[in-house]
Formats: sequence, structure tokens, C-alpha cells
Amino acid sequence: MTPLAGSLVLLAGALGCDREAANSCGSDGQDLAGPPVELPILIQPTRHCRAPHEDEPAGDGPEGQVCTWQAVAGATEPGRVFADYADCGVVRTQRPYYPMPSADVYPQGDPRLEEVEYASELQWVQAQIRATGCACCHSDVAPAGPVRWTVDAPGNWMGTFSDRDVAALAGLIDTSMFGRFPPEDNNGFHRVDSVPSTDPDRMRSFFADELHHRGRLPEEFDDAPPTGAILLEQQAYEVEPCACGEGVGHDGTIEWSGGEARYLYVMEAGAANPTIPPNLDLPEGTIWRVDVPHDGTPLESGAVEFGVVPEGAAQDWPHAGAPASLEPGQEYTLYVTRDVAQPITRCTFIAQ
Repeated sequence: MTPLAGSLVLLAGALGCDREAANSCGSDGQDLAGPPVELPILIQPTRHCRAPHEDEPAGDGPEGQVCTWQAVAGATEPGRVFADYADCGVVRTQRPYYPMPSADVYPQGDPRLEEVEYASELQWVQAQIRATGCACCHSDVAPAGPVRWTVDAPGNWMGTFSDRDVAALAGLIDTSMFGRFPPEDNNGFHRVDSVPSTDPDRMRSFFADELHHRGRLPEEFDDAPPTGAILLEQQAYEVEPCACGEGVGHDGTIEWSGGEARYLYVMEAGAANPTIPPNLDLPEGTIWRVDVPHDGTPLESGAVEFGVVPEGAAQDWPHAGAPASLEPGQEYTLYVTRDVAQPITRCTFIAQ
């Protein structure tokens, strides 16, 4: 999905079944609240460079290429279309995707479309969104239909936004849990508290005006829950001592509960809980992180030794060299996930 309110509904609905497995012995991490929800394996963001279309100018990348992060929070160069320079199929693995009905706020049309200034701003917002990963789910590019609002709706496509969606993009509802790239690494697009934009203040102002046009006041959303609630819960989760032999043993063997895993963290005690890329999945205090790619074989408990990268996996941290040694008697955190944002073991252990 996208870093927007509609995406929150999908993420919370899909993961809330419960993918946050308890650390109970023998739990497979899926039997706590009904059957598991099948989700695509997340494909990590990658920066992809392509030659510009024949009818477009040279890009800002090497040899005139256009370079784009294939990610929900990613953006191609201003004035271009994201789907032309990135794979939306990759992006849609990073949020649960399925179509959802749009609002219909202006069924009789919107006279503001006749106003030159308004129509120009609406066109700018549309072009900005089409240049971002948001368009992978909020446009006709979406294979089974758009999610809630869509930039391709006839007439004033703003009518497909609910009031809450508008308030979120106006910066009145916290959307920080959907992550962001630094603008200097994202073709100048910066997601502050709305969709990624080369001019965040202008973007927020447009949606604030839309909310005012609908007769809604900013204070009406003072108590609105943040978007990304399931991610906020994961980030705020307080880890407890490991049980059932979980942790790093005296011989370096790592044990966890909940079944196979794709992401394995050993962190300093008190480090923040990891959630999603690009900026919330490698907390300060991470000592060792191992990833299994989306097309690789997941790791099994007891088959991984601290500091030894399993075959088919990759060491994401440290970027080079061996991790710092664990000091006997010191407390550390073991954080293991079935996939991104699907934790199965989260606990503290004492190094031996």
C-alpha cells in the first residue's frame, strides 16, 4: 500500500489476526487468534536505475538514467510516473494489497474544477502522487482495483478520499510509522506527515484546504488514532525475559519459538523494536542482524550460530566484519520475525 490512512486499514487488518506470536513454548505463532492470514513475502526496497523514455529528458542518475527506490515510500524523479521506473509488484509486497471502495464525496461534480488556481494545484498534487509508490495502489495501476482513493477517478478525484484520509494527508493524523527516505536519496521527495512530496508544506496546505472546504475542523481529529496502529504496538512492545531455552546459548546457538524466520536480530537490552524499512527496521543498538531474501529458505531455531551467517542468508548488520562479542553476564534482546512486521520471538537473555 502507501503511507496513508487506507494502507493502515489493510496492514492492521491483515496482521492483526495475530502475527505477533507469544513466546509460549511450542507456539507456531499463528494459533493465538484464529487461522493465519496469508501474506506475500516482503521484497526489500531496492534502488533501480533505468534509461528514460524516449520522449522524456535524461535522468539525474548515472549516464542519464532515472534511479528510483522500489518501495512504498519511494519516488521517481518529479514529472515522471513511478510505475514507468519501478516495479509496483515489488511495492505491493510491502503492504497487504486488496481493493477497497472509494468515497464518493462529489457525485454531482465539483465547480472548483473551473477555477484555474484550484485546477492547477489539483494537477500538481496528482503529478506528485503519480511519481511515488503510493500510485501503485491508489490508481488504475493496481491490478484488482485501487485501494480507497485513486488519482485516476473521473472528475475531481479528491472526492474519492474520506475525511479521515484528507486529515491524514493534511498532517493532522500521525503517519510516521510508514517510514521515509531522506529526500536527498529519494529524488527530492520528502514524506514529513503526508504523501512524499518535493514541497511538503504545499502538499499539506492543499489537503488542509480540502478539509476546510468540507466543513471539517482540524480539532475534530485531535483524538484520531495514528495510522499504522499495529506497527506502533510492535514498536511499543516491552520485551520480557526469554523462556523455554530461547536466546543465545554458551556455544553461540540461537534458539527461538514460533517457527521459521526470515529476520534475526541480537540487540543491546533496551534497543527499540524494529518494524519496517526503510528507516525503522535497523534500530540503534543492533549488534547483529541476519536476513533471508524473499526467495530464500527461512531459518530454523537451533540451526544458527551467533556471528556465523547461514548459507542463503545475508548479514545486514554490521555491514562488514563480525559483530561485537556478547559479554557474559550482560543482558541482550533477541528479536526474531517470520517476515517484516511479523514478530514471533521478542525477549531478553543473559549472555553465557
